Amino acid sequence: MPLTADELATVPLRWTDAGVLIPVQAQPGARRNGVVGVHNGRLKVATTQVAEKGKANRALLQVLAAALGVARSTVTLVSGESSPLKEFCVCGIAPEEVRARLLPGTAGEGSAGVGDQAPNDRATRRR
Repeated sequence: MPLTADELATVPLRWTDAGVLIPVQAQPGARRNGVVGVHNGRLKVATTQVAEKGKANRALLQVLAAALGVARSTVTLVSGESSPLKEFCVCGIAPEEVRARLLPGTAGEGSAGVGDQAPNDRATRRR
Protein backbone atom coordinates (compact mmCIF):
# COMPACT_ATOMS: atom_id res chain seq x y z
CA MET A 1 0.00 0.00 0.00
CA PRO A 2 1.45 3.43 -0.91
CA LEU A 3 2.30 6.01 1.71
CA THR A 4 -0.31 8.62 2.54
CA ALA A 5 0.14 12.25 3.53
CA ASP A 6 -1.32 11.44 6.97
CA GLU A 7 1.28 8.71 7.55
CA LEU A 8 4.12 10.97 6.45
CA ALA A 9 2.89 13.71 8.78
CA THR A 10 3.73 11.44 11.74
CA VAL A 11 7.44 11.34 10.79
CA PRO A 12 9.25 14.20 12.57
CA LEU A 13 11.57 15.79 10.01
CA ARG A 14 14.08 18.24 11.47
CA TRP A 15 15.69 21.12 9.60
CA THR A 16 19.36 21.79 10.39
CA ASP A 17 22.12 23.84 8.78
CA ALA A 18 23.26 20.64 7.03
CA GLY A 19 19.81 19.77 5.66
CA VAL A 20 16.72 17.78 6.61
CA LEU A 21 17.15 14.95 9.13
CA ILE A 22 14.95 11.93 8.42
CA PRO A 23 14.46 9.23 11.08
CA VAL A 24 14.45 5.80 9.42
CA GLN A 25 13.56 2.27 10.46
CA ALA A 26 15.75 0.08 8.23
CA GLN A 27 14.56 -3.28 6.94
CA PRO A 28 17.58 -5.09 5.46
CA GLY A 29 17.15 -8.41 3.65
CA ALA A 30 13.69 -7.49 2.34
CA ARG A 31 12.17 -8.83 -0.87
CA ARG A 32 12.13 -5.40 -2.53
CA ASN A 33 13.83 -2.04 -2.24
CA GLY A 34 11.67 0.94 -1.35
CA VAL A 35 10.05 3.20 1.19
CA VAL A 36 7.40 0.85 2.52
CA GLY A 37 5.64 2.82 5.23
CA VAL A 38 5.97 4.43 8.63
CA HIS A 39 6.90 2.51 11.78
CA ASN A 40 6.93 4.10 15.27
CA GLY A 41 7.32 7.62 13.86
CA ARG A 42 10.12 6.62 11.47
CA LEU A 43 10.14 6.21 7.73
CA LYS A 44 10.40 2.47 7.05
CA VAL A 45 12.89 1.83 4.24
CA ALA A 46 13.48 -1.67 2.90
CA THR A 47 16.47 -3.01 1.00
CA THR A 48 17.29 -6.40 -0.44
CA GLN A 49 20.88 -6.07 0.80
CA VAL A 50 21.85 -7.80 4.02
CA ALA A 51 23.12 -5.91 7.06
CA GLU A 52 26.73 -6.89 6.59
CA LYS A 53 29.84 -4.72 6.10
CA GLY A 54 27.78 -1.61 5.31
CA LYS A 55 25.99 -3.14 2.30
CA ALA A 56 22.52 -2.34 3.64
CA ASN A 57 23.52 1.22 4.61
CA ARG A 58 24.81 1.93 1.10
CA ALA A 59 21.64 0.46 -0.39
CA LEU A 60 19.43 2.51 1.95
CA LEU A 61 21.20 5.68 0.82
CA GLN A 62 20.49 4.78 -2.79
CA VAL A 63 16.84 3.91 -2.10
CA LEU A 64 16.24 7.19 -0.24
CA ALA A 65 17.95 9.25 -2.95
CA ALA A 66 15.86 7.58 -5.66
CA ALA A 67 12.62 8.00 -3.70
CA LEU A 68 13.36 11.70 -3.19
CA GLY A 69 14.58 12.27 -6.74
CA VAL A 70 17.93 13.67 -5.56
CA ALA A 71 21.55 12.80 -6.23
CA ARG A 72 22.97 10.05 -4.04
CA SER A 73 25.69 12.48 -2.90
CA THR A 74 23.09 14.70 -1.18
CA VAL A 75 22.04 11.93 1.24
CA THR A 76 24.26 10.97 4.19
CA LEU A 77 23.94 8.59 7.13
CA VAL A 78 24.14 10.65 10.32
CA SER A 79 23.55 8.01 12.99
CA GLY A 80 22.71 4.33 13.42
CA GLU A 81 25.45 2.75 11.35
CA SER A 82 25.00 -0.65 13.06
CA SER A 83 21.38 -0.26 14.17
CA PRO A 84 18.04 -0.56 12.37
CA LEU A 85 17.15 2.85 13.84
CA LYS A 86 18.96 5.33 11.61
CA GLU A 87 18.96 9.02 10.81
CA PHE A 88 19.75 10.34 7.35
CA CYS A 89 20.42 13.90 6.27
CA VAL A 90 19.28 15.21 2.88
CA CYS A 91 20.69 18.54 1.79
CA GLY A 92 19.23 20.88 -0.78
CA ILE A 93 15.50 20.44 -0.12
CA ALA A 94 13.08 21.61 2.58
CA PRO A 95 11.14 19.29 4.93
CA GLU A 96 7.87 20.01 3.10
CA GLU A 97 9.53 19.03 -0.18
CA VAL A 98 10.80 15.77 1.36
CA ARG A 99 7.24 14.86 2.36
CA ALA A 100 5.85 15.83 -1.04
CA ARG A 101 8.47 13.81 -2.93
CA LEU A 102 7.83 10.68 -0.88
CA LEU A 103 4.20 10.57 -1.96
CA PRO A 104 3.58 8.35 -5.01
CA GLY A 105 3.13 10.20 -8.30
CA THR A 106 5.24 13.23 -7.32
CA ALA A 107 8.70 14.59 -8.22
CA GLY A 108 10.54 11.63 -6.70
CA GLU A 109 9.88 8.12 -7.93
CA GLY A 110 7.38 7.58 -5.11
CA SER A 111 7.75 5.05 -2.39
CA ALA A 112 7.27 1.36 -3.06
CA GLY A 113 9.66 -0.53 -5.26
CA VAL A 114 12.25 2.21 -5.68
CA GLY A 115 15.54 0.89 -6.96
CA ASP A 116 14.29 -2.62 -7.81
CA GLN A 117 15.75 -2.50 -11.29
CA ALA A 118 19.39 -2.29 -12.19
CA PRO A 119 20.40 1.09 -13.67
CA ASN A 120 20.88 -0.38 -17.18
CA ASP A 121 17.43 -1.98 -17.10
CA ARG A 122 15.73 1.38 -16.50
CA ALA A 123 16.97 2.81 -19.78
CA THR A 124 15.93 -0.18 -21.89
CA ARG A 125 12.81 -1.47 -20.17
CA ARG A 126 9.49 -0.27 -21.58
CA ARG A 127 6.17 -0.61 -19.77
